[in-house]
Parts: sequence; C-alpha cells; structure tokens
Amino acid sequence: MHSRLIVLLSSIGAVLCVTEDIFIETPEGSQLLNGFAVYDQFLFYQERFVGGRMKAAASFVAQHSKVPFAQLFSNMATSDYILIQILHALYSEDTSLLTYLAELATTVDKTEPKREENDWIRRNIKFPSEKSFQVMKSLVILDRNGIMKKLPLILLKEIILIVDMASALETATEVGNMDVIKGILKFDINFNNLDTLFKSAFSNNKIDVVKVLIEKGALDKLPINKTLIDLTSSKEETLLHLAAQSHRPAAVAALLEEGLEPNEMDDDGFTALHRAVEADDEEAAALLVKGGARVDQGTPQGDLPLHLAVSKGNLRMTKLLIQLGSPLDTKNNLGFTPLYVAENTVVAAVLRYIEDIRWEQRMNESKNCREHNCDTERSTSALNTIFLEDINNFFTNLNMRDIFCHNNNIPFIVTLSEIVNLLLRKGEVSRMSSHLQFLLSLKANKIGKEELSEIMINLGYDSPDININPILDSIEDLNAAFMSFDENVKFKNQTGHTNLHVSASEGDLKAVKALVSKGADVEARTNDSWTPLHFAASQGHENIVRYLIQKNASMNAKTSNQETPLHLASANDHADVVKALLENNADVNAEMHPDCMTSLYIASRAGHLEVVKVLVEGDASLKQRDCGNYNLTPFQIALLNGRISVVRFLSLHGANIDERDTVGNTPLYTAAWNGMDTMVKTLIELGANLKSRVGQLGLTAVHAAAARGHAQVVELLLREGADPDIKDRNHATPLHWASSLEVAKVLLNNGAYVDTRNINRETPLHKASSLGRADVVRELLQRGADIDAKTIDGKTPAYEAILQNQYYTLKILIENGTNINAKGPNGLTVLNFGISKGMLKYQSG
Repeated sequence: MHSRLIVLLSSIGAVLCVTEDIFIETPEGSQLLNGFAVYDQFLFYQERFVGGRMKAAASFVAQHSKVPFAQLFSNMATSDYILIQILHALYSEDTSLLTYLAELATTVDKTEPKREENDWIRRNIKFPSEKSFQVMKSLVILDRNGIMKKLPLILLKEIILIVDMASALETATEVGNMDVIKGILKFDINFNNLDTLFKSAFSNNKIDVVKVLIEKGALDKLPINKTLIDLTSSKEETLLHLAAQSHRPAAVAALLEEGLEPNEMDDDGFTALHRAVEADDEEAAALLVKGGARVDQGTPQGDLPLHLAVSKGNLRMTKLLIQLGSPLDTKNNLGFTPLYVAENTVVAAVLRYIEDIRWEQRMNESKNCREHNCDTERSTSALNTIFLEDINNFFTNLNMRDIFCHNNNIPFIVTLSEIVNLLLRKGEVSRMSSHLQFLLSLKANKIGKEELSEIMINLGYDSPDININPILDSIEDLNAAFMSFDENVKFKNQTGHTNLHVSASEGDLKAVKALVSKGADVEARTNDSWTPLHFAASQGHENIVRYLIQKNASMNAKTSNQETPLHLASANDHADVVKALLENNADVNAEMHPDCMTSLYIASRAGHLEVVKVLVEGDASLKQRDCGNYNLTPFQIALLNGRISVVRFLSLHGANIDERDTVGNTPLYTAAWNGMDTMVKTLIELGANLKSRVGQLGLTAVHAAAARGHAQVVELLLREGADPDIKDRNHATPLHWASSLEVAKVLLNNGAYVDTRNINRETPLHKASSLGRADVVRELLQRGADIDAKTIDGKTPAYEAILQNQYYTLKILIENGTNINAKGPNGLTVLNFGISKGMLKYQSG
C-alpha cells in the first residue's frame, strides 16, 4: 500500500517527482523536453500552484479523520485520494481545481479497475456538519455549469454519503438558498429534522422554502409534530394553505387528518381551497372539500373558489366544484356571478377578434391600427358605430381600452366559452341583451372563422336565420334598397330590430328619411324596448336625433333597463346629442337601472367632462343619489373613478366637497383609502376638511391612508397640515395603523411620537409586533421605541407577538434585547409563554 501512496502523491501532489522522460514530436524528429530550463521552470510553478492545494486538502482530511493519518492514507486507492481532494475543493469553492480534478477522476476511472464504494474510508472521515452546506452549494454551482456531469457517478454518490445532508439542508433553509435546497432534495433525504427546518423557514419568512419542502414530501407521512400545526406565515398562511399551493395532495391529506382547519383565511381572505383552485390542483381541492372545506366561502372580494376556477379557464376544476356542490348564482363584490366572469371575458375577446378582422378587411393593415388606437388618449373602434352602448351596458366595469386593447389567447377563450356553455346548461342565465347577441352573431357569421363559430355556439348565440336585405346588410346602395322597399319598411327580425333601428344606429340619414317617409314607425321597439332614437343617441348621430325629434319620437322613452336616449348619449360622451335632447325638454334627472342612475351620474362616472358641463347647465341635480350600496352622488362616483376634471368642475358648481355617502365616508377619506394621491391633492385644494372623522372609530383620512399602506398619500396629507399624532376614538394614531415600512418612515420623519399609546396602552410597536410587520418593528426599534412597554393588562410587544403566533417579529424583538422574563397578564413570563406556545425553547449553556 505504501508504494501506491507514493506514486499517487507523485502524480498529484508533487508533479516534479515524475521522473519519466517526456518526448514530443517536432519537424526535426523526437525531442526530449526534460532539461530545458523553461520546461523545468513551468513544472516548478505548476507544483507550487497545484501542490499547495493538494497539501491543504490532505491536511484538512487528516484533521477530521477518526483514525491515525498513516492508517487512513494507507488504505486509500487513487480514486479515494481524488475524492478527498474534491471534497476540499468543493468546501473552498476552488472551481478551477474542481474542473481539473473532475477530468482527472474520469481518467483514473477509465484506466484503473472498476471502483467499488470504500465504506471504510467513509466511516473513518467525520466531515464537519457546519461545512456541509458549503460543499452542497459548490455542487449546485458545478451542476449549473455542467462540470458535475464530468464526475464519475460513484464519486458523486460518495460525496453525498460523506457530507451531513441534514445539516446542509437546515442551513440552506435558514438562509433561504433555494438552489441548494432543490439540489439537496434531488437525493433521498430523511426529514428527521423536520421541526427545525420548518420553524427555521417560518421564522426567517422563507415561505418558498416551505413550499419546496412540502413539494418534496416533507409532510406526507403521519404523524406530524404538533408544534408544526400552528405555524403561520407573515401573511397568515397555514401549512394547509401552503400545501394546497404546492401540488402535493398527500400533504393536504396528512394535514387534514391532523385536524387543521380547512376554512381558515390568510391575509388575502383565501382559504386553502381557494389556493388549491388557484394552483389548478383538482386532487387537493377534492380532498379539502371532503375534509370540510366550504365551497361557498368567499374572499373579502366575494369570490368563491368557483369564481377563481372560472377566471383561470379551468374547465375540469369548474366541473369538479359544481359536482362538489358550489353555488352557481353567488355574486362577488363587483356583482359578478361565475357565469358573468366567464362571459365577460369571452365577449370582450369576441369583440377584439371581430375588430381585428375589420381592420384587415377595411384598411389592409392587420391589427396594428387597433394597437395604434390603444396608444392614444381615447381608444376608439371600428365597431363603435354598432356596439358602443351595448358594450357599455354589458361591461359595466370595463372601458373601451380594457375591451379592445389586449391580445387574444384563442385556445383559452375557447375553453372559457365551454365553461359558459356548462353554466348555461346548469340553468344560469346570460346577461347579454338580445340586441347585442343578434349583432355579435351577425358579425361573427359574416367572418366565418371556425374557432369564432365554436365560441359563439358555446355562448348559446345562434346565427341569425334571416334574410339580410340591402338596408340591414349595407345601406350604401339605396337603389337596390328601394327595389323591395315595402318589405324593408315592415321587416323585423327575431330580436325586434327593424331597418329603421339599424339605419339609425349606422348613422345613415338618407335611409332613415326614406324609411320614415314610407311609414316606418319611429316608436318601434326591439325586444329590449330600444327605439330608433335610442340607437341614434347612443351612437352620437346628432342629425338623425334631431330628425327623429322632428318626427315626434318620444324624448323620454325607456328601454327595459329604464334608459332614456339622454342616458345613452351621456354614457357615450356625445355632448352635441345631449344638448339637442335637452333643448327639446328631455328629462334631465330621469333614473335608469341598475341603481337609479341619472345621466349626470353616468357621465360623471365615465369622466365625460363636456357632457357633464352640458347637463349641469341644463339643471341636472347634483344631489340626486343612486340606490346602490353607498347611495352616491355624481360628485362621489366621479371621485371613486378618479375623474379629477369632473370632480373639480362639480365642486366649483355646487357639489359639497365634504358630503358623506350613506356609510359616512367623506370624499377625502375615500380617496385616501384608495391611494388616489392626485385626487387627494385636488380635494385639499378645493377645501376638503382634513380633520373629518369616519365610522365608529372616528378615523381621519391620514388614518385611512396609513392603514392601507399609501405612503405618498400620507406624506401629502401631512404636508398639507394633517396632524401625524391625530388620535381616533380609541386613541390610536396613524402610526398604530401603519401597515407598511414606507408609511411608518413618513410618519416618523414628520414628527410622529414613536411610543404614543392607545386606549389600551398599546404602542405602535405592540401593534406591529402582533400583526407580524417585521420591517415596521425594526424601524420603530431603530427610532427608539420602548421594547418592553406594557399594555393596560401587562403585555409587552414580545408577549403580543407570541399571542398572535408571529415568529418573525418575536425573533427580532429577542435579538434586540426584549426582557424575556417580563410577566404578562396570566402571570407567565414571555419565556414561559413562548415555551407553552411552542415558539421558544430552553437551550442549555
């Protein structure tokens, strides 16, 4: 064995010891390199470069050998020695040496007899656990660079067996190194230190690490330690939430069996079922419902799991949730049922599809023209002349830019249309008006694209089976139209549209006059009770509006939604038409469905300033409220939609700048709550009261902005004179309510008192600690907050953190010297309370 070792050291550790002659072929014949000074000098420096590193590796292993050095090295083969060199190079991150050693190992592997595992070597090297993470980190880097592939597989296996993988995984979890974690989890790892791993990940807020551990099966087997069950992230996500997102149904099943509550909500108001649906994990969703998850539980926005499944276009998940009993008619806060969520998206996509085709047909320029339109201040459409009012009625929460200025994903839309079809077959009713159904079907039928036809069939919109006569199809050729004029005058399709309706909508005054002169009924109604005047007003055809008024068309005729022509003209920003209607005594304050909206309300909501001006000049009521949840005035709805120019105009023309809605919110409070900094500035300029209070708590605008994390709004309010220490009725200041680091900094920089107390003697540090706002906790401590301040019942911030299971903030407080022996209201010290909750433990020494 000694002779083998000497040869090995000569070939690797001291290159100059190689005594064989080195010949090279030259044009003059074979030439001996030995003896040339430059060659010998090169070997000398090579020995210094490589030999020193080899020596360090041997010394490193000798220090961690369980047996005497001579005994260890005497039992080594060449490949064993290469192994310890590689281990040291990995630990010291010597990439250049690793590349050399990997190639050398491959050469030795090919030339020496097939290597077997040397269990004796492995058992007698105690590789330090604290260095294991560094070895695995280097292996991951090598793998990324393709160098690890050069290592013989048996050498790689022995490296993995020698290092302390559990310790490496624990360190990687603590620092949140996802690459190393994933690299380690490629191998068969026993999760013996599961408690430590999860607590480390949670306490360091490394939630992605938790998900990876779950994905790799860390929670699959029962029983799960009780101390893990109560772990929550800084976003109040339980292990069940995270398992539901991790595509690991076995973990979901295990956690449910351990008794985790399936209907607990995270900070977003999502249950584990919502998260499983979001992750498209049908198996996990089924397990959760079987384990007690409610399919009818909504988020704060009112979205059921079914709403999410539909919005993602997941047909299989949608079918599953329906099968599991999900209600179909539940509306979210926007008033959307699952059917409307799907139908809304599909119809918008159909409109975009038709729009693109029309650009290609009419302008020979593909969809670039539409995209150019979308770059302008106001999006327009080749379809506006037909669809605009119907679009506005259907898409109550979208504007033209939202509808036309996105690209279509046709396969997704086809699937979504299948979901619409499924919901319709389950008895849900489409919101689409028969008029818009007819027009969409007509246009789609003309285009003749297979995928568009499939979508329309799924939507349940049958192709119109009618004789498209010259006036209905194209009113450009009047001579052809008059060839069958009596038929054209009397014609009415299945949705109640006459040729006069269509001509008024298209803006063809000649056709309108011709039809009226031959007896066409100017009061003819569609199935939705639209008159020709409704169509002309909605499309902005002032000349036709004035002509129909001359022909005694009813000024205040109402559609099935109680819309007058004035409503439609106002909604579509046709100020000239609005003026014409008002000149002829249209009812300026008529209300329409839904929610009793006046024309001024509609125009204010849409930001149509010129229409608003005409209506106000026409004595439109500024005080008339809608009959929705908040009973808003035109001024308030303009504010809520960010219509600054309208807000300014209405305020200067009599609107009350501090008028409250029915729940008591002032305009300034609403703007601050929603982070509308420009609107806040405008309201202050117009004289809004900074001290107005809202609700039972008596919150001001600066409280609202602080609670919502709107730092810019907070800074603006303070700059305009708001008191940084203003107290609500519980004596909480904006700093108590601060939900983000940026807000806390703004308040403190503007003089907010760091240790102010509310009615329960809680400081801002108590609040931030109990809510898990780690960055705010750090900032308050840096600004001198009293770390051991006590509430009226004796709780310190650390006690509050334990009470609310906030591991991360507790860790920060302990690191900053909180008194763990301080007693709380139950007589327990912080330390004992933390131990009882499984968040702290005694550590000897």
